[in-house]
Amino acid sequence: MRWRFAVALSWAVASQAAAQRPHYEGSLSATTGRYIFADRTTSVTLSNGLAWSAGPFTVRGSVPVWLQNTTLISATPAGSIPSGGGGRNSEAVRDSSLARRRRGADGAGGSPTGSEVSALAVAPVTTATADEFRVAVGDPVVNGIVRASGGAVSVSAGLGIKIPVTDTARFGTGRWDFGGSASVSVRADRRTVVALDASYWHLGDLPELDFRDPVAATASVVRLVGSTWGVALNGSAASSPIAGFPGPASLGGAVSRFTREGIWTVTVSAGLAETSPDLGIGVSWRIRL
Repeated sequence: MRWRFAVALSWAVASQAAAQRPHYEGSLSATTGRYIFADRTTSVTLSNGLAWSAGPFTVRGSVPVWLQNTTLISATPAGSIPSGGGGRNSEAVRDSSLARRRRGADGAGGSPTGSEVSALAVAPVTTATADEFRVAVGDPVVNGIVRASGGAVSVSAGLGIKIPVTDTARFGTGRWDFGGSASVSVRADRRTVVALDASYWHLGDLPELDFRDPVAATASVVRLVGSTWGVALNGSAASSPIAGFPGPASLGGAVSRFTREGIWTVTVSAGLAETSPDLGIGVSWRIRL
């Protein structure tokens, strides 16, 4: 969502003509959390990409590099999923998912079986992990977006695909992922933009764990401060990619500095669900070439 914030901010302060140029886009972010596991996962992600606009159309591509201390989290275009990363760890997640679904079907209603299922369902997933940080290069993601503006309203729609050209068995799924997105931005006044983003991704499955296709939504309020600064507040929620577990949700904020050359943004977010990281911080940039 970082590039969408940058687009909303640039729309609030720049003309359409200024956007019709190539841009270098990137981000460096860190997240940490226990997710559904007993052990903590810490990830650092560096993403580099290019975007090219021609009239209402924009094409962008990016490649991530991960530094992570466990293989429990699978990185996907829809976000990080606490999948176990494959093998026995994913089998443990699958078994816990089945237990939680049984809990939902049977309830904790007093029978011995129901009580046992309830206890298993709320316990952290026990897995074999490593504390050693390792680096992996991820699969490229390509997006195409079409945008239209009229008066105080801007709308966009896009399609995206993740191309499995690298060995991401450690931190990713190694599968084709594809999805779509839509966005509506409304200029409330000369300095305020309210935006709503929605997305859907079809995710490739792991051999031991089938993913559900998540639908996500983010609501943002962007406010210009002075002539070169912007601030934003946002909330995000998504359907769960793993049956039996709650979907990820978070609250966040951003501070942005924009110049003629581009936009720099610092973000922070706090997770509201066990499938989300507890804390995330990052910096992103969008530089005109």
